[in-house]
Amino acid sequence: MSVCALWVWVCCVVLRMWVCREGVRGCRHVECIECELFLLNKCKHNVRCGPVLRTCGWVMPAEDSTALFVSSSGILPIVPAALGAMLDVENCQNEDIREFMPLITQIIMKFKTKVAPVLEDFFLPVVQASLALLRVEVDPADENAKADQMALRRCYFEFLNCCISNSLAGVLVAPKNAAHTPEILSTVLRGGVEYKDAQSQKICFNMLQKLIRLWLGKAEVGLAGFDDFVLTQIVPTCFQSVLKPDFNPDDGWSYLVLGEIAALLLATYSVAGSTLVQFLQNVFFPSIPLPQDVALDIVACLESEDKQKVRQCLKLVSQRLVHR
Repeated sequence: MSVCALWVWVCCVVLRMWVCREGVRGCRHVECIECELFLLNKCKHNVRCGPVLRTCGWVMPAEDSTALFVSSSGILPIVPAALGAMLDVENCQNEDIREFMPLITQIIMKFKTKVAPVLEDFFLPVVQASLALLRVEVDPADENAKADQMALRRCYFEFLNCCISNSLAGVLVAPKNAAHTPEILSTVLRGGVEYKDAQSQKICFNMLQKLIRLWLGKAEVGLAGFDDFVLTQIVPTCFQSVLKPDFNPDDGWSYLVLGEIAALLLATYSVAGSTLVQFLQNVFFPSIPLPQDVALDIVACLESEDKQKVRQCLKLVSQRLVHR
């Protein structure tokens, strides 16, 4: 099912549910809208009609108006049933998840904290379904399967980041989800270092930075043990990513990744301060091992609290120690 078809289908589901609530009033109007949405989808993908619609500029306004309808505040009470009807998390495939994500992220961006109770119910099933599909072994020779796997992984990270960016990080520590949050965070850490996908790396370090700003030093609102997790897991991942042989410090996307890592380290330093410095100097840097002059340069850049200096320092570390 295409994304456009997905929008058509969910609109029809919501319209029908609205009719069930409102009775016969407006039924004919609903039927007209359903027909319009159905024809739009058919025409858009028709070999002859599709190009004409795009040339005339009709497709995007129609899709925008459909999205606007879905995100109108009147449908919030029936969003749970509509989402449940759209995605069978027990039997979904890669494409099903990837086409579901744009809808749920738009709902999150529209309603923000108002959708928290709904998201608490859907968050873990969607995450677990995504991770189950991402664990499926892909034939290294199958380029299409590899591309689909990368697209799903990116959708998964974008979904997590959307929750965190829209004041819904609390969903991760809700009672029904908190036990699974360490595992979810570990997938984000792997996204920052294991895969050759700089866009996903950028998303991962960005969301980790946001969680640090929200939770570090605030045990009452965040995940239990998060302060230790930052020092022992997140901070080392930052340097492991930069020191990987396939990390290209001169690449444009890698430059953006370095910016996110620099912002993350500075966010940590703004709260942990001397604790972070002591951990780096006494525990982590000796374990790599990192040359003493390089270690001192990194600490000096952190203490300057200048993002550009930290980013440039990390780039030089990669160039000096990996890409000599």
